[in-house]
Parts: sequence; structure tokens; C-alpha cells
Amino acid sequence: MGHTTLQIFSWTFVILMIFWGLYTLRVINREKTHFKYHSKAFSLPHYRLFVPLWWTATKMSDDEPYIRFERTDTRYDWYAFFTWKKGKESETLESIANAWLLKEEIQIDEDRKLTTNKEHLLFPEEIKPHIDAVYRIEGTATEKESERIYYDLCLIKDRRYPEFFFAENKSSVLNGLVEGPYFEETLKHLESLN
Repeated sequence: MGHTTLQIFSWTFVILMIFWGLYTLRVINREKTHFKYHSKAFSLPHYRLFVPLWWTATKMSDDEPYIRFERTDTRYDWYAFFTWKKGKESETLESIANAWLLKEEIQIDEDRKLTTNKEHLLFPEEIKPHIDAVYRIEGTATEKESERIYYDLCLIKDRRYPEFFFAENKSSVLNGLVEGPYFEETLKHLESLN
């Protein structure tokens, strides 16, 4: 009788874990579907950002408009940074991104995801027609020759403005799996302010 009770308990535990896993997947999928309605809005000069409720704006500036977000409810190594930067007319977004990576000593792995075609990005329809160029690189990388990181850099040239939009997401490799999808959702839900 003790063996049968143990089997019933074990199978009940397995079934409950499966239901818990399915429920978790449903909640995560729902969060992405309703992302914009369950987020906080922050404005930069030309775009409004919608970010998850658990992201905390830790640095903001009106003089040189930027916003940096971190998780203050946990201790893991992650941040997202959004700003508008000035560039030279002759510079491409790719050359700007490469100069930035060199300056920050970030070496992107060969198997990274690279997007330069604006049609492949899921920007809102109100912004997509105004985009001249996009350069987005995403994947694992090595920083300062030793630290393994997850890195996502997205540069957007919107023909309505002289500057370019700069968005960066950096974390440890494991935490990139947690916050990376929400960084992408933030990019998908950008809104024009004018």
C-alpha cells in the first residue's frame, strides 16, 4: 500500500507541474499580447517608449535626452538604454555601430542575428514609412575580452529627424533570455510624438 501511495503522489506531482508549466506559458504569452496596455510610458524627443512595469528608470536627462532602465527588484546584471544621438551625414548606421562596439570593447559572436532591412523588424505602421535605415545586432558577445554577455543594439534613422535613435540592451547571458524579449517588445511598440 505504501508503494501505491507513493506512485499516486508522484503522478499527481508530475501532472500538477505540467499544468503549472502550461499556465506559466499562457501568462507569458498574454503579457506579450497585452504588453502596451500593461506597461509604463516614457517620452524622448521624438518617440514614446512603452516598457514593462518592473523596469525602473534609474537615469534620465533632459539636457541630453536619454533614459536608462534597470531592475531594482533584483540584483542581476542588466540594463536597457534609449537615446537620440547626432551622427555625420556620411556615416552609415553600421559604421556607427561598429565604432560603438569597438569603443565599448564588445566582440559580438559570429552566430549573432543581424538585421539591416527595416521590413524585417516589427515597427509600428506609423513609424515604418519614415525609416530610412536600420541596423540591429543581437546575440551573445564577449566584453573586455573576458566577460560573456547578451547584447542587443538597435539603431534607427528616421528621415524626419537629424539624429538617429539608439537603443541598447546588455546583460549576463542568462538574464538576456529574461529581459531580451521585453526589449524587443519595447521596440515593436514605439510611438511617434510628432
